[in-house]
Amino acid sequence: ITDYSFYGTGSQNAFGLTVKRHSSPSTALRLGVGFDIGESKDEGTDKEFDPLYPYTASSEYVDEDHEVFTYAQWMTYMRIRDRMSVFLALGPSFGYSRHHSSDMSSSTEYFRESSYNSTHRYVGLLGHVGFEWFLVKRLSLAGQIATTAAYGWGDRDDLHFVEYYVPPYYQYGYGGHSHSKGVRFRTGRAGFMVTAYL
Repeated sequence: ITDYSFYGTGSQNAFGLTVKRHSSPSTALRLGVGFDIGESKDEGTDKEFDPLYPYTASSEYVDEDHEVFTYAQWMTYMRIRDRMSVFLALGPSFGYSRHHSSDMSSSTEYFRESSYNSTHRYVGLLGHVGFEWFLVKRLSLAGQIATTAAYGWGDRDDLHFVEYYVPPYYQYGYGGHSHSKGVRFRTGRAGFMVTAYL
């Protein structure tokens, strides 16, 4: 039996697709790919009514966080009711994420900007525990909670720049680069999926 699933998680911007092949009613091999896409942008205006130095400043903040991951899992099922089973799933996973944020403000007196860019890769084990309930013979609804143990490595670049258009008329900038690596654990990401069996 082969089935295809579409799922979403507790994050409104996370979703994925899986394909699963049953070797028996109680065991299966599942392959999946997931995406987590988060983006936000805030803009504002700040007015200063000082009679000596009145000005209007505008600001903008941008945050983008993207992740894609793939996994393969061996699954085992245990039937607890006529149309409901619980399952355990475990297998290797690989992921890549990218994060960008920038904070900019400007006025007739100054310009200021800070930006951060990072990339991260990880490889490890992804486990799920969940349930599957058959609405009809070939259509089911499932819920699951994920746990990840992975080794990851990544890079981060920071850039900061300031320029003043009034005395003392100066500008400066600085930045940095860093590399990180280590083991991480993450648990509690809940997801729901709709499965069609072919």
